[in-house]
Amino acid sequence: NSTTGGLDIAYSATSNSYIVVYESYFEGNIYGRILDAFGNPTGSRFQIDTPSQQFSRNVQVTWNSVNNEYLATYMGSPGNGFDYFAQRVSATGALLGSNLALATGQTVYNFGGVAYASNANKYLVVYDGGASMPYGQFVSNTATLLASAFAIGSGTMTGWAPAAAYDSLRHEFLV
Repeated sequence: NSTTGGLDIAYSATSNSYIVVYESYFEGNIYGRILDAFGNPTGSRFQIDTPSQQFSRNVQVTWNSVNNEYLATYMGSPGNGFDYFAQRVSATGALLGSNLALATGQTVYNFGGVAYASNANKYLVVYDGGASMPYGQFVSNTATLLASAFAIGSGTMTGWAPAAAYDSLRHEFLV
Protein backbone atom coordinates (compact mmCIF):
# COMPACT_ATOMS: atom_id res chain seq x y z
CA ASN A 1 0.00 0.00 0.00
CA SER A 2 2.80 2.40 -0.76
CA THR A 3 4.85 3.63 -3.67
CA THR A 4 7.55 1.11 -4.47
CA GLY A 5 10.69 1.37 -6.54
CA GLY A 6 14.13 -0.12 -6.92
CA LEU A 7 12.60 -3.51 -7.68
CA ASP A 8 14.83 -6.54 -8.32
CA ILE A 9 14.21 -10.29 -8.40
CA ALA A 10 16.29 -13.48 -8.21
CA TYR A 11 15.42 -17.16 -8.63
CA SER A 12 16.51 -20.12 -6.49
CA ALA A 13 16.75 -23.26 -8.60
CA THR A 14 17.20 -25.30 -5.42
CA SER A 15 13.99 -24.05 -3.79
CA ASN A 16 12.17 -23.42 -7.09
CA SER A 17 11.13 -20.02 -5.76
CA TYR A 18 11.89 -16.34 -6.18
CA ILE A 19 12.77 -13.42 -3.98
CA VAL A 20 11.49 -9.98 -4.87
CA VAL A 21 13.18 -7.01 -3.19
CA TYR A 22 11.96 -3.43 -3.35
CA GLU A 23 11.99 -0.08 -1.62
CA SER A 24 8.96 1.45 0.01
CA TYR A 25 9.66 4.96 -1.16
CA PHE A 26 7.83 7.07 1.44
CA GLU A 27 8.93 4.84 4.33
CA GLY A 28 12.54 4.76 3.16
CA ASN A 29 12.81 1.03 3.88
CA ILE A 30 13.86 -2.03 1.88
CA TYR A 31 11.61 -5.11 1.91
CA GLY A 32 11.62 -8.60 0.47
CA ARG A 33 9.02 -11.22 -0.30
CA ILE A 34 9.39 -14.88 -1.28
CA LEU A 35 7.28 -16.06 -4.23
CA ASP A 36 6.58 -19.65 -5.24
CA ALA A 37 7.36 -21.01 -8.72
CA PHE A 38 4.10 -19.54 -10.04
CA GLY A 39 4.73 -16.06 -8.63
CA ASN A 40 2.37 -16.40 -5.66
CA PRO A 41 3.54 -14.76 -2.40
CA THR A 42 4.46 -17.13 0.43
CA GLY A 43 4.73 -15.83 3.96
CA SER A 44 4.84 -12.13 4.76
CA ARG A 45 7.04 -9.34 3.54
CA PHE A 46 10.17 -8.79 5.62
CA GLN A 47 12.33 -5.72 6.19
CA ILE A 48 15.92 -6.00 4.94
CA ASP A 49 17.40 -2.66 6.05
CA THR A 50 17.85 -1.75 9.71
CA PRO A 51 15.85 0.99 11.46
CA SER A 52 18.94 3.20 11.78
CA GLN A 53 19.32 3.39 8.00
CA GLN A 54 17.11 6.14 6.63
CA PHE A 55 16.01 6.54 3.03
CA SER A 56 17.21 3.11 1.93
CA ARG A 57 17.08 2.84 -1.84
CA ASN A 58 18.05 0.94 -5.00
CA VAL A 59 18.16 -2.64 -3.75
CA GLN A 60 19.78 -5.36 -5.86
CA VAL A 61 19.78 -9.11 -5.16
CA THR A 62 21.58 -12.26 -6.31
CA TRP A 63 21.20 -15.95 -5.50
CA ASN A 64 23.96 -18.02 -3.88
CA SER A 65 23.62 -21.50 -5.44
CA VAL A 66 26.03 -23.18 -3.00
CA ASN A 67 24.23 -22.07 0.18
CA ASN A 68 20.74 -21.59 -1.36
CA GLU A 69 20.42 -18.06 -0.04
CA TYR A 70 20.42 -14.50 -1.36
CA LEU A 71 22.51 -11.38 -0.87
CA ALA A 72 20.65 -8.08 -1.10
CA THR A 73 22.64 -4.84 -1.47
CA TYR A 74 21.36 -1.29 -1.18
CA MET A 75 22.24 2.27 -0.25
CA GLY A 76 21.04 3.75 3.01
CA SER A 77 21.67 6.86 5.01
CA PRO A 78 22.79 6.71 8.64
CA GLY A 79 22.48 10.52 8.71
CA ASN A 80 23.92 12.84 6.09
CA GLY A 81 24.87 11.19 2.80
CA PHE A 82 24.65 7.52 1.88
CA ASP A 83 26.58 4.34 2.61
CA TYR A 84 26.26 0.95 0.91
CA PHE A 85 25.04 -2.18 2.74
CA ALA A 86 24.49 -5.91 2.25
CA GLN A 87 22.21 -8.41 3.96
CA ARG A 88 22.03 -12.20 3.60
CA VAL A 89 18.54 -13.67 3.29
CA SER A 90 17.57 -17.35 3.43
CA ALA A 91 15.50 -18.98 0.69
CA THR A 92 12.56 -18.86 3.12
CA GLY A 93 12.91 -15.12 3.77
CA ALA A 94 14.72 -15.12 7.12
CA LEU A 95 17.54 -12.62 7.61
CA LEU A 96 20.88 -14.36 8.12
CA GLY A 97 23.51 -12.70 10.25
CA SER A 98 23.78 -8.98 10.71
CA ASN A 99 23.67 -6.16 8.20
CA LEU A 100 27.09 -5.52 6.60
CA ALA A 101 28.34 -1.98 5.88
CA LEU A 102 30.28 -2.19 2.60
CA ALA A 103 31.09 1.48 2.07
CA THR A 104 30.99 4.00 4.88
CA GLY A 105 31.83 7.67 5.09
CA GLN A 106 28.60 8.64 3.33
CA THR A 107 30.21 8.84 -0.10
CA VAL A 108 27.95 6.56 -2.14
CA TYR A 109 25.95 8.49 -4.66
CA ASN A 110 23.14 6.26 -5.83
CA PHE A 111 23.28 2.73 -7.17
CA GLY A 112 25.15 -0.54 -7.25
CA GLY A 113 24.99 -4.17 -8.23
CA VAL A 114 25.93 -7.63 -7.04
CA ALA A 115 27.00 -10.91 -8.67
CA TYR A 116 27.79 -14.32 -7.21
CA ALA A 117 30.70 -16.63 -8.16
CA SER A 118 29.68 -20.22 -7.42
CA ASN A 119 33.16 -21.71 -7.94
CA ALA A 120 34.64 -19.36 -5.30
CA ASN A 121 31.46 -19.08 -3.16
CA LYS A 122 31.82 -15.30 -2.94
CA TYR A 123 30.20 -12.12 -4.22
CA LEU A 124 31.37 -9.03 -6.03
CA VAL A 125 29.45 -5.94 -4.94
CA VAL A 126 29.87 -2.80 -7.05
CA TYR A 127 28.66 0.70 -6.23
CA ASP A 128 29.14 4.15 -7.60
CA GLY A 129 31.38 6.67 -5.97
CA GLY A 130 29.47 9.78 -6.96
CA ALA A 131 32.09 12.13 -8.33
CA SER A 132 34.68 9.34 -8.48
CA MET A 133 34.92 6.07 -10.36
CA PRO A 134 32.86 3.05 -9.24
CA TYR A 135 34.19 0.72 -6.57
CA GLY A 136 34.16 -3.03 -6.12
CA GLN A 137 34.21 -5.05 -2.93
CA PHE A 138 34.53 -8.83 -2.64
CA VAL A 139 32.27 -10.30 0.04
CA SER A 140 32.41 -13.83 1.45
CA ASN A 141 29.44 -16.19 1.45
CA THR A 142 28.99 -15.37 5.15
CA ALA A 143 28.84 -11.61 4.41
CA THR A 144 32.28 -10.53 5.57
CA LEU A 145 34.57 -8.20 3.66
CA LEU A 146 37.35 -9.87 1.67
CA ALA A 147 40.28 -7.43 1.41
CA SER A 148 39.70 -3.74 0.69
CA ALA A 149 37.40 -2.02 -1.76
CA PHE A 150 39.04 -1.22 -5.08
CA ALA A 151 38.43 1.39 -7.78
CA ILE A 152 36.99 0.24 -11.10
CA GLY A 153 38.25 2.38 -13.93
CA SER A 154 40.98 4.98 -13.93
CA GLY A 155 41.80 8.61 -14.58
CA THR A 156 38.88 11.00 -14.65
CA MET A 157 36.21 8.32 -15.14
CA THR A 158 33.18 8.67 -12.92
CA GLY A 159 30.58 6.02 -12.54
CA TRP A 160 26.89 5.91 -11.92
CA ALA A 161 24.72 2.79 -11.65
CA PRO A 162 27.33 0.05 -12.15
CA ALA A 163 26.16 -3.54 -12.52
CA ALA A 164 28.01 -6.85 -12.29
CA ALA A 165 27.71 -10.30 -13.84
CA TYR A 166 29.70 -13.49 -13.39
CA ASP A 167 30.92 -15.73 -16.21
CA SER A 168 31.15 -19.26 -14.77
CA LEU A 169 33.02 -20.59 -17.83
CA ARG A 170 35.85 -18.06 -17.62
CA HIS A 171 35.61 -17.58 -13.84
CA GLU A 172 35.55 -13.81 -14.14
CA PHE A 173 33.29 -10.87 -13.41
CA LEU A 174 32.21 -8.20 -15.85
CA VAL A 175 31.30 -4.74 -14.48
